[in-house]
Amino acid sequence: MLTELRQRGLQDIYIACMDGLKGLPEAVTAIFPRTLTQLCIVQIMSAGAVIASLFERTYNGRFPLLRLRGG
Repeated sequence: MLTELRQRGLQDIYIACMDGLKGLPEAVTAIFPRTLTQLCIVQIMSAGAVIASLFERTYNGRFPLLRLRGG
């Protein structure tokens, strides 16, 4: 698809907002080397919610770094 866009006359992509699909940033920069790639904010927020949920279930609200400090 990216090669087809290049062949149809697309000169450059300034910013490509992506959803975290593995290999997509490399594919875009292989065809359009000056492209800035960025993870979509919705994907970042979704990943953060998953991590927070796992943290809450694992530690039951206790802060694990207290044990590392010897407290």
